[in-house]
Amino acid sequence: MTAEPKPRQEAPGLRLAQIDDPKQLLGRQPSELEALAAELRDFIVEHVAATGGHLASNLGTVELTLALLSVFDPGSNPMVWDVGHQSYVYKILTGRHRQFAGLRQEGGISGFPKREESPYDVFNTGHSSTSISAALGIARGLALRGEKGRAVAIIGDGALTGGLAFEALNDIRQGEDDLIVIINDNQMSIDPNVGGLARHLDHIRTSTRYLHMKSRLEETLERLPVAGRPLSRFLEDVKRRVRRLKRRSATWFECLGLRYYGPVDGHDIAQLQRYLIAARTIKRPVVIHVLTQKGRGYEPAELEPERFHGVAPFKPVCKCRVHSAKRRHQPTAATAAVAATDFAEIMPPESKPSSFSQAFGRYLMQAAARDPRVVAITAAMAQGTGLEDFQACYPERFYDVGIAEQHAVTLACGLATAGMRPVVAVYSTFLQRAFDQVLHDAALQHLPVIFAVDRAGIVGEDGETHQGIYDLAFLNAVPGLQILCPRDYRALEEAFDYAFRQPIGPVVIRYPRGPEASFPVDPEPQPPLPAAWRLVEGQDLTIVALGAMLEIAARATRQLAERGIRAELIDARAAKPLDLDTIVDSARRTGNLITIEEVVYRGGLGMTGAAAAAVRGLEIRIRTLAIGDHPVTQARVDRAREREGLAVDRLLETADELLGLTSERRDLE
Repeated sequence: MTAEPKPRQEAPGLRLAQIDDPKQLLGRQPSELEALAAELRDFIVEHVAATGGHLASNLGTVELTLALLSVFDPGSNPMVWDVGHQSYVYKILTGRHRQFAGLRQEGGISGFPKREESPYDVFNTGHSSTSISAALGIARGLALRGEKGRAVAIIGDGALTGGLAFEALNDIRQGEDDLIVIINDNQMSIDPNVGGLARHLDHIRTSTRYLHMKSRLEETLERLPVAGRPLSRFLEDVKRRVRRLKRRSATWFECLGLRYYGPVDGHDIAQLQRYLIAARTIKRPVVIHVLTQKGRGYEPAELEPERFHGVAPFKPVCKCRVHSAKRRHQPTAATAAVAATDFAEIMPPESKPSSFSQAFGRYLMQAAARDPRVVAITAAMAQGTGLEDFQACYPERFYDVGIAEQHAVTLACGLATAGMRPVVAVYSTFLQRAFDQVLHDAALQHLPVIFAVDRAGIVGEDGETHQGIYDLAFLNAVPGLQILCPRDYRALEEAFDYAFRQPIGPVVIRYPRGPEASFPVDPEPQPPLPAAWRLVEGQDLTIVALGAMLEIAARATRQLAERGIRAELIDARAAKPLDLDTIVDSARRTGNLITIEEVVYRGGLGMTGAAAAAVRGLEIRIRTLAIGDHPVTQARVDRAREREGLAVDRLLETADELLGLTSERRDLE
């Protein structure tokens, strides 16, 4: 029988609305913080439901954040959150709760730590696995300047799989680097402490009296001539061997010279405070292993934490619960019914794919059924890339390597050399990490690896660190690599059919986040890939569009036609090899060329086309609509496109400029 939720207790003198400075939390008792935790959960659900964002991970870090800020002043103890999407509670408690309604909105606060936003955000962490390296650098900088304070890295268990995290752990200097690493573990299975003896020993090891006594003993032994240092090392070795018998998971960290504590209940504020105070006392690198529950308190998110990891705006179906800190919540049948209702509102069933990601997942399922060599690889993005069904149906041909994009690519290359047909599904922003592997391991070896690059183009509210606008520029430089940019679901399937027919060499298929755009397509047969496709014939102007920008170009072409301007519309389809013959032939006839692409200008289609025209000695007027040399900040996708000039109105203005039509003449028309 499920226990009833605990009644809420109001914290005297400690309400969220009154907290403008994290110093107000220093020294607070667990009872005050537990009541504040309940208020924070309701606040987060209410605001994320309105704006969208990362829900489950932030509900899991409420008590951890409160405990941290009750023990450490972040003004003198810099905190680096990794992955940054688990930092909402930290943002709220460091003076931004009144701005939280603007979370991830244009002109509002970011969904990730951002240095420009607050002095308490000491390092931008839009991508994962960076916190230990960054915090280690901060710790060494503080030491070099002679400043007091400890750097704290809060890293998720998923982020800990990234190679950068391992490199940083390996570089930590025992006894020198004043660093605390907190592992927020909400999935990994690391052996817990069990039994009364283990709890008692941990209590002794974290007591302030014990730590001071141990420090004095070590200093005394170090000063003893001849036998002092060997005796100190002998005692440390004995303690390490005893701890290995008690807790196997500690040995790996302690072999690196780190003091290990845990696992700790990440929802027990009193226990968290005790370990954090102990870590503050120890002047050496410390790892605290904290167990948390994603979605804590909001039952639909507890049931399906992956689906509530990153959400669009939704309607909350229940209030948050208060759980006992000593046990994890076990969902009931009634809770499951509530969650099912919630998901029905968020993701209604559809016969047609609701997004490019889902269309890709369905295609790959069919491809795997036809060809037993097809395997799928992702880097902790099975759901986001549409591979959940593939994982369920073909578990032996599915590899989730964790947050390790470099390994994902090289693993795929190894599979390709063994005769398999690997498909690497990855977001554009995270493919940046694996550039060396794409070049060195896939392209230079001419291996038939297919890259399904999701979230290509502007992605919206996640902001600068997640925009997929750079991949075309850096991939264009890779020899032997083909890059296809499908405009809709049908073109997506055609692109993958083409890629699977290629016997050698990697193929990149890049497509945007969200659903396909609807626009009339010429029923005439299209040429085989990678040739460009002339959709509308014209004589006054040539418009070449890439991928999702074809919808904007098609709308502009129709409006120009209504004004008597015949624009020739071309779907480039492939950015590499770019069909320059078709494009240049059209531009030669019309004398005017406009290209539109949702990528940075440098290294894109427009620059390539302009260079080709110059080499061929063409006297034509060329304009390119692309993203300038600046970051694209958070906003809705349509608003961000408007800001960057990737809109119908801007394309019409550019056409009039090329054709010599002034605004006055347009008004007369």
